Amino acid sequence: LALFEIADVVCLPGFVAAEDTEDAGPALLGRGGSDMTALFAGHALGARVKLVKDVEGLFATDPAAVAHGDYPGPLNTLGFAAALELGPIVLQAAAVRFARSHGFRFEVVGIVHFESDARCLGTRVGPSSAPPNTCS
Repeated sequence: LALFEIADVVCLPGFVAAEDTEDAGPALLGRGGSDMTALFAGHALGARVKLVKDVEGLFATDPAAVAHGDYPGPLNTLGFAAALELGPIVLQAAAVRFARSHGFRFEVVGIVHFESDARCLGTRVGPSSAPPNTCS
């Protein structure tokens, strides 16, 4: 938070971390480290987080495996458990588990739509027992 006192924008590396001990150095977080960094920082700041991906959101099935145009749009809302069941193709499980343990909602959006607040663009992930809503 102190960095925001001297800058309007702070860039955080998504794939490295440092352990707070004398003998430890930087550690590689691996695939999905940027998701974890964004969710951790967003939670600490009380900020809204949009994970910007190369897909429009989270889908019930892989759009690449379905004939073009024959699949429904991205899921509009999805609970943490359902997001974990989709597997690690778009989101790292550790990042979703972090968000779930803190009840921290986040969004998954495509690069083209990340500035939009439209209801059916991207997927909102959060605590939910309701079935996912699909926008078509």
